[in-house]
Amino acid sequence: MIVAPLVKDEVIRLKLLEEYDIMDTLPEKDFDDITRLASEICNTPISLVSLIDRQRQWFKSRVGLEAESTHRDHAFCAHALLNPTELMIVQDSSSDERFFDNPLVTGAPNVLFYAGIPLVTECGQALGTLCVIDNEPRNLNETQKHALKALGNQVMNLIELRYRRNKLEEINRKLESYNYTVAHDLKSPLAGIIALVSLLKEDDRMTEHEDLAEYMDLLSGASSHLSDMIVSLLEEARKTNNAKPELVDVQALVHKTFSLLFPPSNISIRFSGNLPSVNTCKLKMLQVFQNLLSNAIKYNDKKKGIIEVGALEQEHFYRFYIKDNGPGIPAGDEERIFGLFETTQTVSTKDSSTGVGLSLVKDIITEQSGRVWVESAPGEGSCFYFLWRK
Repeated sequence: MIVAPLVKDEVIRLKLLEEYDIMDTLPEKDFDDITRLASEICNTPISLVSLIDRQRQWFKSRVGLEAESTHRDHAFCAHALLNPTELMIVQDSSSDERFFDNPLVTGAPNVLFYAGIPLVTECGQALGTLCVIDNEPRNLNETQKHALKALGNQVMNLIELRYRRNKLEEINRKLESYNYTVAHDLKSPLAGIIALVSLLKEDDRMTEHEDLAEYMDLLSGASSHLSDMIVSLLEEARKTNNAKPELVDVQALVHKTFSLLFPPSNISIRFSGNLPSVNTCKLKMLQVFQNLLSNAIKYNDKKKGIIEVGALEQEHFYRFYIKDNGPGIPAGDEERIFGLFETTQTVSTKDSSTGVGLSLVKDIITEQSGRVWVESAPGEGSCFYFLWRK
């Protein structure tokens, strides 16, 4: 027996197979209809939709065979992948040096005849085959060959349609949850606007007040911030996540975000060195810092609250951190707080926290191929770290 070598771009092929998210899924009638039709047209007892991963061939659909999978080393279909544009036919495997002593030939299901057409993606990678099998030597006529090729194309169309349907469903789920998470992001700057407007209304000397111009500047800045967040919502709703990145001065972004959160006078921010400039989506980075800074301000219980922001350059990422001297996070909550609607045990029932912010932070950072985590000492403070791709 000759084991089929790996295809030239095996890593890419396996990555695509993983993205299609079809392995080990339940049977589907549309696929079963095609395998049944292939078996009838080619007059074979067995027909399969076979997909090849690292170690096995798995059958998305099967007619005339009980097994759900076999080892890749034994797979005829693994050989078919080597020529993705051609129909592979083995008329008599008992006289073929590649297969004569293959366990699938010498034992059940006694594969003596095989014909398989590769299932090829739009970028030219073969995921598997639509194949027909018989337990006696034979061949296909030209009509059967053309029909098997046409049915193989239909199987690949089904796989593509299934992939796009799943992606659309995923987008819809994200859009549904985004209605809630965006309200959370808008809450902090909007609260600042309301507070300033209330202050101005209560000031009987508003027209003569020396700080009026400063108040109005802050109000204008908060309104601009709110406008940016609404733009972000519209972009997400229209799925324009592929917006062109821009060079972001992270230090300026953090400083502006902190001021627009209107921290109490007892809370200050400091920077450990100079933060880098990063070529990235500005609004997504803003959302991350806004949520982390907002929490550091909101939960700080010290007479003199200090927030420190810094960054360390790594090979492919920047490791940012936001450190505070607040109450810290109870042991055991460090992972749980990143779940949707999760809060720490220290949040009171009167607090407005919804447990959305850190979940959103984690989602955004994951999109950047990074990760986020926290180190905390109860009573001493917390330090949130996250990796952001360069």
